[in-house]
Amino acid sequence: MLVRSMSDLGPVIYAQYAGYRGGSRGAVASHRRRLSAGWAGSTRRRIPLYFFTRSSFAVMGCSMLALLLLISQCSAWELVVTPNGDRLLDQRTGGNFIVSCKVKDYDGAASDVKVEWYKNGELASHIGNIMAIYKTYGNQLLINSPKISDGGAYTCKADVSGQLHETTVLITFADPPKFIDPETEQHPEEGSNAEIVCNVEGTEKLEVFWQFNGSILEEGSPRGYEFRNDRQVLIIPAFDSKKDDGIYNCNAAQFSSFETLAINVTGYSRPLITVFDTPSNGVGIEGDSAKLQCGAVGKPKPLYEWFDKNDEAIVNSDKYKVEDGLLIIESLSENDAGEYKCVASNPVGNASRVTELKIKLRPRIEKLLDLTRKEGESAEVVCRYSGDGVTAAKFVFGSEEYSVVSGNEVDLVNEVDSSERHEISFGDEDDEEKEEIARIKRFEEDITSERIRVRAEENAVILHIRNLSLADAGLYKCAVSNRAGWTERAFHIAIIHPPVFRRASDDITRSFDGNTVNIFCEVSAVPDPLWTWQRDGNEFEADGSSIIIDNNGGVTKLILQNKNGQNYGKYTCKADNGFGTFTKSTDVIRIITPVVPEGIDCKKRLYPNYGKCSVDNDLYYDEASRPTRIEFQVLENMDYVKDDLDWDHAPVISVLFDGTEMVVRNLTPNTQYSVRVRAVNEAGASDFSQPAQMETTDPWAPKKPVDLRMDCAEMCTVYWEESNNHGSAIIAYRITVQEFTENEHGEKQNVGNAFVVEVDGEKRSHKLTHIRPHTSYRISVAAINAVGAGEVEEVEVDTDDSPMVPTELLMVHKLAVIVGIALFVILFVIDFICYVTNTCGLIACFCINCLGRAPRDRKGDVESGR
Repeated sequence: MLVRSMSDLGPVIYAQYAGYRGGSRGAVASHRRRLSAGWAGSTRRRIPLYFFTRSSFAVMGCSMLALLLLISQCSAWELVVTPNGDRLLDQRTGGNFIVSCKVKDYDGAASDVKVEWYKNGELASHIGNIMAIYKTYGNQLLINSPKISDGGAYTCKADVSGQLHETTVLITFADPPKFIDPETEQHPEEGSNAEIVCNVEGTEKLEVFWQFNGSILEEGSPRGYEFRNDRQVLIIPAFDSKKDDGIYNCNAAQFSSFETLAINVTGYSRPLITVFDTPSNGVGIEGDSAKLQCGAVGKPKPLYEWFDKNDEAIVNSDKYKVEDGLLIIESLSENDAGEYKCVASNPVGNASRVTELKIKLRPRIEKLLDLTRKEGESAEVVCRYSGDGVTAAKFVFGSEEYSVVSGNEVDLVNEVDSSERHEISFGDEDDEEKEEIARIKRFEEDITSERIRVRAEENAVILHIRNLSLADAGLYKCAVSNRAGWTERAFHIAIIHPPVFRRASDDITRSFDGNTVNIFCEVSAVPDPLWTWQRDGNEFEADGSSIIIDNNGGVTKLILQNKNGQNYGKYTCKADNGFGTFTKSTDVIRIITPVVPEGIDCKKRLYPNYGKCSVDNDLYYDEASRPTRIEFQVLENMDYVKDDLDWDHAPVISVLFDGTEMVVRNLTPNTQYSVRVRAVNEAGASDFSQPAQMETTDPWAPKKPVDLRMDCAEMCTVYWEESNNHGSAIIAYRITVQEFTENEHGEKQNVGNAFVVEVDGEKRSHKLTHIRPHTSYRISVAAINAVGAGEVEEVEVDTDDSPMVPTELLMVHKLAVIVGIALFVILFVIDFICYVTNTCGLIACFCINCLGRAPRDRKGDVESGR
């Protein structure tokens, strides 16, 4: 029978190949459709059979059909694409995507297989963002960072030993969801309906869902969550940070893409001002500072700003200090009065409080004019003032104060008990003390004699001084006070008098070419004097360069530039104020380099570790060449010939020149030295002299210590400083303490034996443990070296209330306490042993009488076997 078309036989073959033998034609057709659409990712080879007659070739046809089926089952292979189907659609852009095409069920050699990828008829290359990677029996298509435009139909073609198969797949790409302006930190207000925003850009297939603490949030949940704007806004009703704070995940899914935005949600609360402290009654004192404290609670911690009465922000300055809610206004004045506002703010909102600051002003005093009077005349000063609540008014002159107490009488404010001034002093302090006592006595006499009077009028206080003298000249102050404090106004009372010397330059001023000299004269004079200068008896004027004169009231200054031997000589300043004159002369001498010293003698007397040298003083009788210092070069005389001494590297010792002997220190005992000397002054230095000889002796005993003293607090300590050890190191100090008293004739008598102790030579102090308060002691210290003990330095001291307790008594008390504690511990241990073993002692008595417990009868325990 002749097969007219392929359709008569194809379904049977497809059915047998696909495993549908005996199946319905509809099932086969369905399977064919799936194959032709590429749903399985492979194709089955169609085998065309042609039969010409039904009768003559029936047997042969059946045989060939069976043979073809056998060949197809033994040598058939497939072309498989993975992934396939929907898994190739809407893939994420921006990543890497791989599609594999492989020959399956082929047992032949891999070299017989060739697989290639094509797009739009073009072979995929091995480079670029779309590349083919050869694998065994297959080929991989790699698309790097794909874009939407990289999508389309891709064809995989296979050639296996000359047999060609191909399959086409559709690959598409889509952009992943994108978060728009993501806010990873969101802070809703406590108690409000919080809106947590997660804006996402995507296609119509975009899906958004939320998670919190691992759970997916849905509407209708017990918490009452709601959503808006396609679930891109999460609404949390009545936000409570205690249970709602945390990380919320906003998840966006689209095709094969899945993105998550973690949002940290923390509830904030708006500020609430809880502290607002201002000065008492809202009043500040003029000249003082005012503190305004503002404190608020809120989440996050509020920031503070202060605003003044003009609603301008206050910043840190010399006037204002602003720090964390605290405002300090320095030096209050009337301009600082007004309203001040504190604003506490955070990202949620702000809160404010306003206070009004009033300034309590100090009294105001009208300007006071200076007075100039002659000696013997009278002066009256009226101090007028204004202000609320004036409590006191007075005049002040130096340390003296005058005020009205009652009946317009003068009150001596700083009257001093003269007995308080009888203190021990030395030198110039005696004169100063006598002068101060005399001034106080004179002050008291002025008050009692009514030479100085003060009276009060309405809003004024008046000072009247009769019979003025130079002692009355100076700076006066009128001081008025109220609750805000004191206000002062100053004025001068000047007493007309001729110039009186106060200070001036020395009689001789040494200078040299290239030096600048400053000479001055200062007088006290009323009125101010007219100054003139003379040189060698002739008046001269300043030239503005080498000679400058500066006059300022009672002081005149002369500045000289010395060069080329000019501007030297005798300069005299003259002050004349019409009531007298004053003159003072200064010699400006030209200094020249001193001559080389001669007559050097360093052997008049020998010492162990220093030497004394003198030079011919007649060389420097002229002040112009007189040196200010003498410099010594000292070298040891060893086995060198004098001409071989290395003076270039010899140390230089500088000593002040006093016209007599000069001391060269830090020498080695029992050593001979060569010495060179040169003279130095402001103009320069002479050459070194010819070498002279100097030597030292063997070490001596040390000199006596210096700066010996004793200080007492709870204990007494004696201090001293090391003196010259005379060439041998000090190994010890001997301290002697002798108590003494004075009899009625002022004779000093020792009490008991002296206390003697030796301490290490490195020490400079020692604590004395037996010193008593209110006792006289003679403290002696001597230094000791290898030669012996040196001279003794001695000081007498009288102790007062210190030391509070003699140290040995403290030691006795401490020892008694320690012994008492030790005895108590021993007795307690013994008593406890008695209680445990024999139920007797103090512990047993305590248990019976206080605790109501009788100790167990140990004998009964033993008899009963316990």
